Amino acid sequence: MLGFSKKLKMIKFNYQFKIILKENSIYLISLLVALLFFFFMILIIIKQYQAISDKKEFLKTEVTELENKKNLLLYQESLKNEGVDIKKVNQILAKLIPDVEDFFSLLNALEKISQETGFVLSDYSVNLEKSTITKLNISASGSGTREQFFKFLENYLTGGYRLLTIDKLTYQDTGYLKANLNIYFYSGKGVPLIIDQKIEKISEEDKKLIRQLISNAKELEKVESTVQELESYPTKSDPF
Repeated sequence: MLGFSKKLKMIKFNYQFKIILKENSIYLISLLVALLFFFFMILIIIKQYQAISDKKEFLKTEVTELENKKNLLLYQESLKNEGVDIKKVNQILAKLIPDVEDFFSLLNALEKISQETGFVLSDYSVNLEKSTITKLNISASGSGTREQFFKFLENYLTGGYRLLTIDKLTYQDTGYLKANLNIYFYSGKGVPLIIDQKIEKISEEDKKLIRQLISNAKELEKVESTVQELESYPTKSDPF
């Protein structure tokens, strides 16, 4: 009897629940639609917020780049007032640092420095183990007076119309000075002093070197002009 009564109550409950669902179905559907709408609105807001954040970051980067460009122009102008023309120096470096190493121009550079300073360089030997794609290592001997040696030290860097450095030098001064030099010649794409709108501060020592490069550039331009004139000079054909 108790089991039948319990079963009867369950049937009555299910019937009432169905009636409630039927009577309130429109409200339940509206609630479900509202929840879905709310969920999609949250997704849209998140996407919009992300887009705004990305745009804000992009504008921030643009402002930074513009600020760097402005500072770059101001710095270049201040350097120019000090006799340091960055654009001019980059053009000079492009001439002093060829894209591909040319052993003939390298020997000409050493000969040119010897002629200009009186300090005679000889006994060249290439050291491939210390060389890389962008720099060639050469050992050389030098001889001359003390005055010629000091003149060589003042002019060797660009005196031969090629950029070179000496990382090791030993010498004997017995009245007539003899020296052994470890020289590097540079080739490949020259690296500008100021790149990618980022300012690289230039030391006073570098400024002094840049002024020297600019002063030497006039002589280099004269040589190039003479070579071009000789190349363009018409040659007479042999009438016989």
